[in-house]
Amino acid sequence: MKRFAYIKKGDKYTKTNVWKMRKLKQEDEKVFKEIIFYSTHYKIENRRRMSFVNRKPNAYFKYLSNKDNIVSTDESLTHEICKELISDMKILKFKTPKKVFTIYAHESEIEYEIKCKNSKFYIDIFVNFQKSDPASLVTKWNGALAIEVFVSHKTEEKKIDKLYENGYAVVEVDIPNWLKIDESKEVSEEYYELMKSKILKYFSEGIRSNIISNPSSREYKLLYKIHEQNEVIKRIKEDNLNKTNNLSDTNEKNKYLEKELTLHIKKIQTLEQDVLRLQNELIDARKSILRKFIDKFIS
Repeated sequence: MKRFAYIKKGDKYTKTNVWKMRKLKQEDEKVFKEIIFYSTHYKIENRRRMSFVNRKPNAYFKYLSNKDNIVSTDESLTHEICKELISDMKILKFKTPKKVFTIYAHESEIEYEIKCKNSKFYIDIFVNFQKSDPASLVTKWNGALAIEVFVSHKTEEKKIDKLYENGYAVVEVDIPNWLKIDESKEVSEEYYELMKSKILKYFSEGIRSNIISNPSSREYKLLYKIHEQNEVIKRIKEDNLNKTNNLSDTNEKNKYLEKELTLHIKKIQTLEQDVLRLQNELIDARKSILRKFIDKFIS
């Protein structure tokens, strides 16, 4: 169920709501019947035909065809408001029990389709980003984040597992009871606006959530391995420097240190070759990511 939709007239889309349409239907049935409704997706190619259902206590829009279960047929107004507000935010500050991080949204879409092997899922809000704090999240999550809003139904384990297997990071936003709208009675447009402002204020103080899928991209793993190898090299070189400074001891000790120094030099050469290999893998990984981005952009 939706309370907002686009009216399409020619090539122009105008946003409307159930309160305006209920009034228009009562006042001018002929004009109302000529209206074509579409969903409020950000990208025009993702928008789908909708119809108006004038039901009590609350009217709503629904998809003309929902065979793919894009959205639950009993979606709450609270859930819809949260999706709308989060998808409109350019700076998303998430507060989880273990960390605080910020995503600077480049592009957001609601009810985004993700295809996995033998299955597909719809994400409440899917965000592409090129900047984050910490900055490493751009590489770690390949600049993409799936956001699920928990009002009455938690994200299914199967969905979480599949998204993780396919490299998608997911956060689940938990909405407290005091922000949930009671729809057993009629909800006025004024009350809707009041609750929307309360939810926006709640989100502006930090979006309380949990990371339920936290994968690491191939590029991120390679960078981490390179960092570890360089740290080992640094420690060995420091150790070699200390041993070199102590070579003025007895001849016997000198022989032992020289032997150990030779072994360390060989180990450094091996590690440096390993780092070079990892750097070449990193270059290949970045080329692969770039190719995928170009293919996605072209398609």
